[in-house]
Amino acid sequence: MTVIRPNSISGVSSITAQGGEISYFKSDGTRGNQFTHNIHSTGVVTATSFVGSGTALTGIDAATLKFGSDTKAQAVSGGVNITGNLGVSGVLTYEDVTNVDSVGVITARSTIDAQGDVSIADKIIHTGDTNTALRFPAADTITAETNSSERLRITSGGLVGIGSVTPANQLDVQGGSHTKIHVGTTGTGHATGIQINHAKGNAALQQWQLQTDATSTANLIIRNATTGVTIQTFGTAGDITTPKHPIFATRIDYNNAYLNSGVKIAMKAAHIDTRSGFSDANDRYVAPAAGRYLFYFFSNIDYNGDGTIAVRFYKNGSEFTTTEGGHIYGYAQNAGWHLLSGQIITNMAVNDYMEVYRAANNMKVDGNNYGQFGGYMIG
Repeated sequence: MTVIRPNSISGVSSITAQGGEISYFKSDGTRGNQFTHNIHSTGVVTATSFVGSGTALTGIDAATLKFGSDTKAQAVSGGVNITGNLGVSGVLTYEDVTNVDSVGVITARSTIDAQGDVSIADKIIHTGDTNTALRFPAADTITAETNSSERLRITSGGLVGIGSVTPANQLDVQGGSHTKIHVGTTGTGHATGIQINHAKGNAALQQWQLQTDATSTANLIIRNATTGVTIQTFGTAGDITTPKHPIFATRIDYNNAYLNSGVKIAMKAAHIDTRSGFSDANDRYVAPAAGRYLFYFFSNIDYNGDGTIAVRFYKNGSEFTTTEGGHIYGYAQNAGWHLLSGQIITNMAVNDYMEVYRAANNMKVDGNNYGQFGGYMIG
């Protein structure tokens, strides 16, 4: 045991060191339980622990304040105020640091790995390029800026604007002049375009595509992806085709007999019929779609003598000459063949049908290589 008898410490008669413990005794011979005097050391003061909140610690030099390698986290209730630099050679984890409050700049020389939320008041800027930024200008709104101008905006309602600060649709694209949206591929055998879905996830789903036709010629097509039908093709030379537009044409089935008015003219199978609307079983054309149609008829007529030659269009089994015309009329001045032709434009509902009937007596209608009955939708 070592005994030190200080003469200059008021109220302390002796300080003893024994078994790793330092004690002091008061002048009345009793042992003190708290050493309230200052300890001055030019070296290192080492202890297994320091007891107390540390709120009264002053004069700590940040350059010499060190924390050991013990991985146990110790709570500091009063906080540590460091006016110089704090160097950490290991890792600061969330358990070590709950909040970092800085009025200046926090610089990370490598990656910032934020495994939680990052709260930003206004914007994220590009180092050395401060006029390029991701901004949060209002609640539930995100913008992207380059060269100090807004280029992209996503509104609180999920509307996206490119070049527009007030998008009114799911995607609004605005530009100063010659605005384009470029969609393409590098290959020659790929279909490229855009698709529009109507009622997605619903039984009424319709999918429309505006795209190239995946050929080396790269024709532009409008296609119904739900049915797989190409509606219209725009050729690179300027030609436009509508492969499913209603159109048909058929020949007359020749009957070598003079027949009277009111007898339907028999037809052959259609050689053109884009929507399979004509049937030679009943000699009628059934409209596959509603719209305005043009129908025509022409053939040679042999009349047994001099007199009227005529045919009429019948819609849905009835002639309608008194309301829309459709009566094709001529006059045979002598025996032999006479050309008779005419056409009519009329509205057709879906499944309305058109036929051609004789409208005069004693008529033989030429056919096979002569004459034709046809029509098509015009709008």
